[in-house]
Amino acid sequence: MSAKQTVSKIGSEISSTTGGVWTRLPFWAKGIIVVGGGYLAYKGIKKVIGKTKLNETTRDDKQEVEGWFGSVIQDSKDKSPTLTKTQMKSIANKIEAALDGYGSRDTILKNIWKSSIKNDADFSGVNAAFGVRTIEAGRGIGWIAGDERGTLSKVIQEADNSTIVYINNLMKSRGIKYRI
Repeated sequence: MSAKQTVSKIGSEISSTTGGVWTRLPFWAKGIIVVGGGYLAYKGIKKVIGKTKLNETTRDDKQEVEGWFGSVIQDSKDKSPTLTKTQMKSIANKIEAALDGYGSRDTILKNIWKSSIKNDADFSGVNAAFGVRTIEAGRGIGWIAGDERGTLSKVIQEADNSTIVYINNLMKSRGIKYRI
């Protein structure tokens, strides 16, 4: 049996197995499948490239070089931060991880605030360490979900309303003037 006959035989076996579903579809259905599959592939590739590309406006050490730690915390002269710069960056990364993707991890967010943010200087420093980031918003399905880009106060709106109320009440009880 030649290679051409083998390929032909395999093709006919596949057609008989699937029942020729593709060939029986109307032209418009084939178009929808091709366009939809292309769109999902585009969104997937865009997301992978976006995650691997260094974006200067997110998680950048440039903020530290420009002195965000010293300048942001000036609003709290009576209290110094209870967190180091490294802890503030770590907390900002944990917040991003809790918000990124479909559905937020509200318990994680509540625990972060409860254990870490003790005064205005702590919140101010974590807010500055967060900077401007892009997270995958929970509105939509999978790759169709849009991205939310913004500061901590903007992207945390992805969390459940009860979580935001909890965080604001906690900050109020600790005398922190900021609100989410």
